[in-house]
Amino acid sequence: MIHAKWHMPVVVTGASNDVPLFEELMGGIRKAKIIPLVGKTSLRVASCIYQQALCLVTGDSGPMHIASGVGAPVVALFGPTDPGLTGPRGTGEKIVLQFVPSGYSVPFFGKEFPAEGWLSRITPDQVSKRSKNLSSLIVFT
Repeated sequence: MIHAKWHMPVVVTGASNDVPLFEELMGGIRKAKIIPLVGKTSLRVASCIYQQALCLVTGDSGPMHIASGVGAPVVALFGPTDPGLTGPRGTGEKIVLQFVPSGYSVPFFGKEFPAEGWLSRITPDQVSKRSKNLSSLIVFT
């Protein structure tokens, strides 16, 4: 969707144990230019990539904090954690998207997850609309 809208490459980073998830993601991508760096970078290299990125789209994760810390704009996707407690804190622009199912609250410490999910309810359209001013490199992690 990002490639189609802005005609830019998308860099995908992650740990080596994320390779199967990345391969699954790639199965659904037909035309986008993807730069695959999953399992291929150290944290130091990843932080340099994030520093140069126009935006990082990520979950509540270590890369979110690294990118925010080096000043990258971050679109952070939150589920059962509280962005007020664990959200991005760096100098770059921060956009938080979160879905909290009816009857639940964050932070969620229960064991029974809602049938309607948490992160699965945040749509690519929502991310795209919140990232509307982008014009260069996007990194997903």
